[in-house]
Amino acid sequence: MEITIKRLTILSLFIFCVLTISMVGKKEGNELELAISVVNPSASDKADGIVKIDIKGGNAPYHITIETNTRTSSINAETDGHYELKNVSKGFYFLFVRDGQGNHVTKNINI
Repeated sequence: MEITIKRLTILSLFIFCVLTISMVGKKEGNELELAISVVNPSASDKADGIVKIDIKGGNAPYHITIETNTRTSSINAETDGHYELKNVSKGFYFLFVRDGQGNHVTKNINI
């Protein structure tokens, strides 16, 4: 089974657009799902927000990739599937989560 992800990001002075085309190949195991909750920053110029990621289903270990328009971070959530991204500022975030069997799910978040 082949898993294909294509991303095209277009940046300009006035437009930020992300097009994600994702074909998910399901392997044996539970369906992988994300539950996301956001604590917004206290002000538009502050970086004190929180994104809570709760991974349900799938099979540990989990690998989380978080992309913004300026950086990419990768995290391994070994067992419990819970992760908090702290010191979040306003912006657009792209999450990609892969489980131990190669199943994946994506989520776009605009704060």
